[in-house]
Amino acid sequence: MEAVILKEPGVVVIEKRTAESAAADEVLVQVVYGGICGSDVHGYLGTQPFISYPRILGHEVVGRVVESRSNHFSPGDRVAVDPVFSCGSCYACRVGRSNVCRDVAVFGVHRDGGFQQLIKLPADNLHRLPDEVSFEQGIFAEPLSIGFEATTRSRVAPSDTVTVIGAGTIGLMVACAAKHFGARVIIADVSEFRTVLAEKLGADRVVNVSSESLSDVVDEETGGEGSSVVIEAVGSDATINQSLELVSAAGRVVILGLTKKPIPLPMSLVIKKEIDLLGSRLNNRLFPQVLRLLAEENLDTSPLITDILPFSEAPKAFAAKAAPQDTQIK
Repeated sequence: MEAVILKEPGVVVIEKRTAESAAADEVLVQVVYGGICGSDVHGYLGTQPFISYPRILGHEVVGRVVESRSNHFSPGDRVAVDPVFSCGSCYACRVGRSNVCRDVAVFGVHRDGGFQQLIKLPADNLHRLPDEVSFEQGIFAEPLSIGFEATTRSRVAPSDTVTVIGAGTIGLMVACAAKHFGARVIIADVSEFRTVLAEKLGADRVVNVSSESLSDVVDEETGGEGSSVVIEAVGSDATINQSLELVSAAGRVVILGLTKKPIPLPMSLVIKKEIDLLGSRLNNRLFPQVLRLLAEENLDTSPLITDILPFSEAPKAFAAKAAPQDTQIK
């Protein structure tokens, strides 16, 4: 079989690898689609803080079972991969937060991932795709789980106004999750292309910050109180600080955007407003909820798929995704 390998930043090659057989409680999956995530692009550019090289990337994966040593799966089953591996015994795992396990390992980051034709995985990391969910929809299960984690961390409820900063794939998935929980959603980005997509996905107010003040919109939508929840999905010092300004007193801020550099924060503002300042990482066993949403709410993810390329063009796909542009999502 063949695998897409990131040898070092900017160098992607396709190499032959020996396919492994499934052992006890494991499943061998033929990959159908693998989505290129923003963190994969950071790995390609050398700015991903958690990755080591060489690495087979890919943690947004759907496929079909070809061999199973598990009672839960059979050949032919269509599956999505939860890429989070945890130890089950550390403090975080003991209190039900396995996504931040002391020894957490992410498929495609800490260990080789899904950009290969066949992958061997523990059955616990697989979830059967509902009949109503196509492979094309299923590829969004992992990024949507990130949105569910952020909205779960911030306790989003129907009474909330949620402001999402950044309308890339993750920001859009956060908006979908917040709408699922009944909140009113404001989402902001600099890209006209992305703000149009956000509107199609059901955001209540879309702000192109190139031509409109997000602060003014939040004041208008909340009667000057500020947004009860702000979820930052960019990872810049400017937008992280802006989150603290936009949130209401007693509100919650979730930081999703990744950055390597230290960012100074106005802690007096955190104290003055008594803000809950929260990090959010990966997903905490949320795939069943996500797949139910995709199946039951018929979330149309097709506008988010801007390119589908064959396996053989993976180096081209990474170069294109890493180039400055605003007309690609997935």
